[in-house]
Amino acid sequence: MCRLVKEKGLDFIIDAIETIGALGGILIVVGVGDPYYQEAFTALEKQYSHVIYINQYASTLRIPPFIAGADFYL
Repeated sequence: MCRLVKEKGLDFIIDAIETIGALGGILIVVGVGDPYYQEAFTALEKQYSHVIYINQYASTLRIPPFIAGADFYL
């Protein structure tokens, strides 16, 4: 959950998408911000079954179950 901007290091996560899937991981991204990242995560969600992108602020959703079950929280 974050504001989707370059300073958050999202490019590193985008570069690791295939590795995350190969290792059995699931990536859930919640946030809005720079249209570049919103479009990138939307495209990745369509391309990979292990990517979920929720284009909203976390305060408007029921996100705690995701956090409770997460092995990593970035």
